[in-house]
Amino acid sequence: MNADHHVSSPQPSNRMVKPATSEDLRGWVLFGLLCLGVFGLGFVMWVWGMDFLIGGDTGRTETNAIIIMVASPLMLLAALYFFYLAWRDWRIMVRFRQDNLTGEGVVTHRWIDKNASGRKVYCVGYQYGDNHDAYQEVGKRRYDFLAIGDKIRVNYLPDDPPLGYFEPDKRKAKSKRKVEE
Repeated sequence: MNADHHVSSPQPSNRMVKPATSEDLRGWVLFGLLCLGVFGLGFVMWVWGMDFLIGGDTGRTETNAIIIMVASPLMLLAALYFFYLAWRDWRIMVRFRQDNLTGEGVVTHRWIDKNASGRKVYCVGYQYGDNHDAYQEVGKRRYDFLAIGDKIRVNYLPDDPPLGYFEPDKRKAKSKRKVEE
């Protein structure tokens, strides 16, 4: 783990979790519907037989039909799982939209880590609200832009502080770009 901070406070250990977006929910629902469609196809094949849907008896078509029939019960479980994810994330998203607070935070740490696949992960630690501290993974561009002591805008739930995200101060972003040019 590489760090570029020289502060005495420990690195934040609470990872900030950004609520799902509408696009995320749409994806869960579409995956659920796709799995439900495969389940329906397999169910029809179980009830009325393979010949009902595939017609001809080619070996390849029959093998595909058998795979669909065997996988169809698993597709029902997968559909239920994706619908559960959409429902759970929708509840969190609605709660976040209704009850979130926007406050000022301060960047306290920056470090580069590696994820399970060995890729670099850029992390920014910050303090916000009533002395809550957390970190968030960001892209390289945002990581390079932020420095320790920078002010950021943090959106979070007061009763569940790790649920939220931060955005850099837009005014400072414009001034930094002008200095670089």
